[in-house]
Amino acid sequence: MNTMTIASSPQSSAALKRELKAAEARKRTMALLLIAPLAIFLLLVFVVPIGTLLTRAVQNPEIAAALPNTVAALSKWDRKTPPADAAYAALATDMTKVADSDAMGALARRLNTEIPGYRSLVAKTARAMPLKGDADAALTPAQTRARLIELDARWGEVAYWQAIAKNGSAYSPFYLLAALDHKQDGFGHIVHADPDQSIYLAIF
Repeated sequence: MNTMTIASSPQSSAALKRELKAAEARKRTMALLLIAPLAIFLLLVFVVPIGTLLTRAVQNPEIAAALPNTVAALSKWDRKTPPADAAYAALATDMTKVADSDAMGALARRLNTEIPGYRSLVAKTARAMPLKGDADAALTPAQTRARLIELDARWGEVAYWQAIAKNGSAYSPFYLLAALDHKQDGFGHIVHADPDQSIYLAIF
């Protein structure tokens, strides 16, 4: 009897260890099940809304969606001198495509947040599309440039092109920076916002 008891002791010990591990696993599972509703609640009520808010805070699709050819033409631009004729031709092409769409309104509103009065420039330009030469002949890029500047001299100013170039991506820190009284200058550098636009930090 004693010999059998001694022989079975290692097996009993192993079985006991397995039972203890199984019991601990069940306890951990129960603990997770108990906190799962709270975790799901926090995820739905706090994490998801905050994540959505932060995602929307960096979304900047209006310009990239409405002016894809213009953005591409400005990708290598130095932002110091007026862009090449090809950028003017690309702008005319893009404006012709979206002149009567909802994208035009979104574009005008977004650019107006960069430079007050840009909305009227966009609307004026859209009404003039498409640009054509004599006998409805297509214009060369150089002719398109001349016609756009003739239409409104602001198209000859670098600042209006910088506003397009720095917002060429579908994502931008514009709104987050505005909340901190900062902005991007024409070259994409982060600088303090103008005094008349710096109100948030003063309040808090």
